[in-house]
Amino acid sequence: MAYEAILNSEIEVDDAITQSLMQKIKDNFDFFNSSVGGGPDLINNSFDIDSDSDGVPDSWDVSLYAGGSQTLDSTNAAHGAKALKFVHPGGPGNGGGFVTSDYIPCNENYPFIVEFLNKCSQSGVKVAIHIRYYTEVKVFISNEIIYSDTTNPTSWEVLFTSSATVPTTAQYLKVRVIGGIDDTDPGSSTDIYFDNILIKYDPFDIYTSNGSTLGQFIVSESGGDNASTNIASSGTVGATPTKIAEAEIMYPGEVDIRMHLAPDGTTGKARVYVNGSPVGTEHSFTTSTSKQDLSIAVEKGDLLQIYGYGAVSDGMFLHRLTVYSDDRAHVLPGFFFLFL
Repeated sequence: MAYEAILNSEIEVDDAITQSLMQKIKDNFDFFNSSVGGGPDLINNSFDIDSDSDGVPDSWDVSLYAGGSQTLDSTNAAHGAKALKFVHPGGPGNGGGFVTSDYIPCNENYPFIVEFLNKCSQSGVKVAIHIRYYTEVKVFISNEIIYSDTTNPTSWEVLFTSSATVPTTAQYLKVRVIGGIDDTDPGSSTDIYFDNILIKYDPFDIYTSNGSTLGQFIVSESGGDNASTNIASSGTVGATPTKIAEAEIMYPGEVDIRMHLAPDGTTGKARVYVNGSPVGTEHSFTTSTSKQDLSIAVEKGDLLQIYGYGAVSDGMFLHRLTVYSDDRAHVLPGFFFLFL
């Protein structure tokens, strides 16, 4: 489904109202409605529009694995009127299916992530997001897996992919959303739901709490106060540094980092690393209101990491990690949170 202009010849004085004209008007309304929320790129991102009532969301192509099925579910939607549902019947070699978007313009200078809502009736099914790249004449170049997991939420949860790396020769892409890949048997029939698929270019939108287990990774113009709950601990005690947070750099530049920390015991320690190497100075702290500020230069693709450790029998907690720039707020380098 795409926008189709209404011609002057279709609305001349004394012309009768025709079914084809009303169909065009309806299709255009559906097009605009499906664009709301998804941005100008990903059409019908919430799977609410099915203009021909065939069970397939407009502007998406559906493919099924052996034994799989797909429907638009109006009783389990998380965003809007419908959710996309796949069923993996269980058993080796079987699967659910996938939907593939229409062509979307792209460029190597615009990295992005995909944000989506997902839930599964049981966790062990395989869910993935692929990006398929094409040349300016829409010849296929390559497929990139930016999300793949077999430990999935059983209630609606906002999930984020890693950042896409657009090939230099790519000028179009398609988003492929996969529920129940046939190389993984969940053991029994499993329902997989998707809703509100979003392409995110804006770094201010990327840092969002991804459930209580991932905590907060925040971008702002200035540092904030300590959070009231711990989002990560070192996992070990003693003098061995342990990685407790990691983020992928999406845009190069100068960033200011503020760590909000608390000791697990008497004394905690933390340090910023980039690509596995320490930068700046080690920070020791004894109170739950401790914080450390550090300015560093980063490049696209770098891994920004926080390592924590303790004294002989102590560890540490990371309350909040804030990345900010007072003078570059609108071109602030963006990050994608990978794991704790």
